[in-house]
Parts: sequence; structure tokens; C-alpha cells
Amino acid sequence: MARRLQQLHFVRNRAAHHEPIHARNLQRDHDFALELLGWIGPHAASWAEGTTSIEAVLRARPDG
Repeated sequence: MARRLQQLHFVRNRAAHHEPIHARNLQRDHDFALELLGWIGPHAASWAEGTTSIEAVLRARPDG
């Protein structure tokens, strides 16, 4: 759990400080965030998964 939280904290700080995150595996980061949220509260994870638009954003990213 601590490792997942550290990873989420790292990517959150990078994004919050407008540092580059485009080279990261953002799908993995998203999956880790939902996994962590699921450990805390399964209903919260379901809600977050149903309301986020990041899946569509990641699918629309250009390759390369």
C-alpha cells in the first residue's frame, strides 16, 4: 500500500507543478490510483471509475 501511495504522490506532485508526465505510463498510474482507492473504499473506487474522463483522454493520445 505504501508503494502505491508513493507512486500516486509522485505523479500528483509532478502534474501539480506542471512538470512533464507525458512519458509516464499514465494508464498504469490511473490503475494504481483506482486500486489504492479500492483498498480504502470499494464504493469510492467504483464512483471514481465511473466519473473520470481520463480513460477517454488516454485513448485519444497520439502514438509516439
